[in-house]
Amino acid sequence: MKNFISNKNIEVFGYRGFIKIISEENGVETEVVNDYNLTTTLSSNVLANMLKQLTLGTSDGYEITEMHFSNMGSDELVDTVPEVDPDNEGMIGTSIDVIEISSAEVDQIDEDDVVIFQATMDKDENNGKTYTEVGLFTEEGTLFAKKHFPSYQKNSNRKLTVLWGIHFQRLTS
Repeated sequence: MKNFISNKNIEVFGYRGFIKIISEENGVETEVVNDYNLTTTLSSNVLANMLKQLTLGTSDGYEITEMHFSNMGSDELVDTVPEVDPDNEGMIGTSIDVIEISSAEVDQIDEDDVVIFQATMDKDENNGKTYTEVGLFTEEGTLFAKKHFPSYQKNSNRKLTVLWGIHFQRLTS
């Protein structure tokens, strides 16, 4: 199969993730997070297996289906972003709340394709919890990407909407 590939027909692209978390309280929307995030070393494997299972019509657990919120082991409110270990392929927190992805769509940024996943934590969910990290997970439990941020405390007046994108950027044409 490798002899079939010719360099002159290959378009080089990269991908990176970004996340936007919007808090709606009393009808007012506030951005909690709007930044790029870390993708794990397993993310390339997840994408390759997703393409394979789409082609073969199988379901091997590589679908991105949920977001996990955690407080990284502390309910203290902090204004600084927790230290990130880029070699850590998991989330740091032990208290994890799972939110199912409610929609996914393909959009474009500067003529590049972007897949955007959306999940919502309604006003009546997970109140009193403090969050400092969120992860994007496959159905089988593989962490695809994660983001750490200053503490955010969820209460019954707040609805969270998370938009998580995977931006496929063309590096050559």
